[in-house]
Amino acid sequence: MARRIDSHALLNLSSQGKDVSFFFDGKVIWAKEGDTITAGLIAAGQILLSRSFKYHRPRGACDADAHGPESLVTVDGEPNLPADRVLVREGMDVRSQNNWPSLGFDMAEVNDVVVPFLPNGFYYKMFHKPKWLWPIAEKQIRKLAGLGSIDISGRQVQRRYEKRYRFPDICVIGGGPAGIAAAKGALNEGKKVLLIDDHPEPGGHSVHSIYTVRNSPFKELEGLSEHEAVKNLCRDIRSDDLEIMCGTTVFGVYEDNLVAAQHGNDLMKIRAERVILCTGASDRHLVFNNNDRPGIMTARGVERLIMVHGVAPGEKAVVVTCHDGGYHTALLLHGAGVRIESIVDSRPTGTDGTFEKQVRDLNLPVYRELTVHAAYGRKSIRRIDVGPVNGGESALSFDCDLLVTAAGLMPRLNLLSMGRGRPQWDRKRQILRIQSLPEGIYSAGEVQGSADISRLLREGFETGRAAALGENQPASERGLDEIIEALPADIESGGSHHFICKCMDVTRKEACVSIDEGFDQVESLKRYTSLGMGPCQGKSCHEAVARLAAIDTGVAETGAVPTTMRPPAFPVSFGLLAGRSHHLGAIRRTPMHHCHIDLGVKFLDAGAWKRPDSYIDPQQEALLVREGVGIIDVSTLGKLELSGPDVLNFLHFMLPGKFAKLDVGRTRYSIMVGEDGILFEDGTISHTEKGYYYISTTTGNQDAIYSLFQWWLTTGDFDVQVKNLSGLYAGVNVTGAK
Repeated sequence: MARRIDSHALLNLSSQGKDVSFFFDGKVIWAKEGDTITAGLIAAGQILLSRSFKYHRPRGACDADAHGPESLVTVDGEPNLPADRVLVREGMDVRSQNNWPSLGFDMAEVNDVVVPFLPNGFYYKMFHKPKWLWPIAEKQIRKLAGLGSIDISGRQVQRRYEKRYRFPDICVIGGGPAGIAAAKGALNEGKKVLLIDDHPEPGGHSVHSIYTVRNSPFKELEGLSEHEAVKNLCRDIRSDDLEIMCGTTVFGVYEDNLVAAQHGNDLMKIRAERVILCTGASDRHLVFNNNDRPGIMTARGVERLIMVHGVAPGEKAVVVTCHDGGYHTALLLHGAGVRIESIVDSRPTGTDGTFEKQVRDLNLPVYRELTVHAAYGRKSIRRIDVGPVNGGESALSFDCDLLVTAAGLMPRLNLLSMGRGRPQWDRKRQILRIQSLPEGIYSAGEVQGSADISRLLREGFETGRAAALGENQPASERGLDEIIEALPADIESGGSHHFICKCMDVTRKEACVSIDEGFDQVESLKRYTSLGMGPCQGKSCHEAVARLAAIDTGVAETGAVPTTMRPPAFPVSFGLLAGRSHHLGAIRRTPMHHCHIDLGVKFLDAGAWKRPDSYIDPQQEALLVREGVGIIDVSTLGKLELSGPDVLNFLHFMLPGKFAKLDVGRTRYSIMVGEDGILFEDGTISHTEKGYYYISTTTGNQDAIYSLFQWWLTTGDFDVQVKNLSGLYAGVNVTGAK
């Protein structure tokens, strides 16, 4: 374990679990229980994790928190899982994606040289004439598209996805300091609270912070280190009225406060009276030349690896920052035994943050009014250039294998923005921000801008109390010392690999060319270049996209708007979305159910019904029906009887067809269409006796059709009676040559 650390100069590391081994591309990797795949690989010295989508450039861990595409891997045959979040298991088989023949030597890396010479959308421009060429080209393009390969061998078919439900008074999304305090505020008002966090334990960024708590609204936390304070607060709020769901990813917030989340293999559908969004913030995406190389990581990603997993992500580091948080990261690196080559601060001299003073006492080298211009290296960085903040000629170079970017914080707005409001640039706070939310939705914490833990706790507590009482959202305030000045959206210092969207390998140059071609609105620019359309759905790049699109189209900074943020905020499988909920409904059995069992039936689920699939070999059964006779239990079909003076008018209104000439004793095939004109049902209609009609529906639609009939009888002017006979009668279909 080349980069595992057992001790730290500034704090006591958490006790590490037992040794666990897993496979990465066939190679045995030793990790610790509780490690993510990313942490285990970096601890073993494996920096290269994946290849990029279009250019197949080498990629490594970035934020170690699954908010980017760099860490997608295939685990035990299941593709596109975030290595930043999946915990290691003994013997698990992890495979890198999007490379051939291997991760280290990928033939498709030639794209890095060839593709930049091709115009944007070249496949549309080059292959549309002659017409016969496009089907051939499309087939090859589709082979290259996508990340990972679906396991078609069926190894995942035994997995069961379930739907489960929660109905709390208050649902708090985000278990950072603001979220924990919000839960405490609601609990104090006697509410039942559900607290959701997407990490194995709550605490948010505070679990890797050594900041000392001052002026806390909770006196028992005063003077503690931040990571100790949140642990104590979590213990204090334990209550019968509180449910904490860790390792749970919320991917959608919908109308009427419906929250959709993934908890393991369960789809959680949560309906709360009020929802508090404390989704926090991520390190800002910094755009410069070769900003995607392995070894370039965000500050909070580095801190998480050190304090949560006991892993030093490099040996020689340069920290690029524009706020005191960068010095905090430098101290953690130094205490972990990493050599600090330099701290490059974009601010002028004269700032005096808490951690900056400690860095000066350690005589670590600090350079002012500079920022990173370019990184060099291929499978890992070897050197970086730094220079003036506004670009131009580089001033200094440093040899390093780790570049840490602490370029300010970017609120995680996806859940706040879903169909409810587009973020706008807040000039004062230097962030994209949503100022107002619909009724029943609240927000607190770093999603409203960077702040110290005391303000986060106070703001969270007040918001939780307001939500519990149904009061208005408390005003959000930030002091001048808490606001982080945003660096330029792109450090313009030469080079052609300034990646705005690392998911889809879109550079600043490509975006500018697309704007020149007329795609100068942020939504059309997104669709033409695929900016923000990758696995992270813009979580890491939406601010850079918005700011650079504004700059390149001549719009003022205040006019910077990101593209529309839609669910799911995090990738989820179709299996999860289609999850079962068998425990919520009764299993329906036909009157012949036990007879089928006696005959050795194999059942299939048809809606809520248990319906026979086969008894012996299905091919043999089909042959018997063709040549002899077959009997099938059709008791599961819907059975509706309609009668009354207006029954014919009602049938003509509901069904496309004429039934006035349908004689008694006759049956006709029938269909139904929805209000959109699309066919959704087929069955039969029989004239059983004068004025009485019997409709047979498909198994799955019987309840829906009965409800639809009742709806129109309630709202329309029809004198008709409808009886649902589905549970009253059995049914048998007899067919065959004999």
